Amino acid sequence: MAIKGLESHYHDNWTAYHALTEAQCEVVIEKAFEILEDIGIKSNPHVCDHFKTIGTVEGDIVKLPREVVIEAIKSTPSHLDIYNRKGEKVIDL
Repeated sequence: MAIKGLESHYHDNWTAYHALTEAQCEVVIEKAFEILEDIGIKSNPHVCDHFKTIGTVEGDIVKLPREVVIEAIKSTPSHLDIYNRKGEKVIDL
């Protein structure tokens, strides 16, 4: 992937279906970064207070630097099991 700090798992997709090319995925991701950095997200005061230390807060709008978003993506688990009410594993994400 051409986006600095992110790994591409495009070719790891085990399905034969690809809605977007890898280049198109990169455009979508780049635009998402632009929205988060430049436009921001409207949020409640409690969340705004939390983000004052890591992002730019303007009123009730939080703007997140690209580096913060990339670190958040990297810190998410790569695997997740979903269980039903009986405690049986039903989905392997």
